[in-house]
Amino acid sequence: MCVEVAAVNASTIAARDSKNPQGPVLHFTPGEWTALLTRIKQDSVH
Repeated sequence: MCVEVAAVNASTIAARDSKNPQGPVLHFTPGEWTALLTRIKQDSVH
């Protein structure tokens, strides 16, 4: 899976599977996106 991420506007970040562009899109606030990336980085260390 490859992930595409784009800032839709100042309050929304969208992410989707680039291999399935017609599939679902996840929407995050900047705070949610930051929290997700922080968690991913923490989990990759362990």
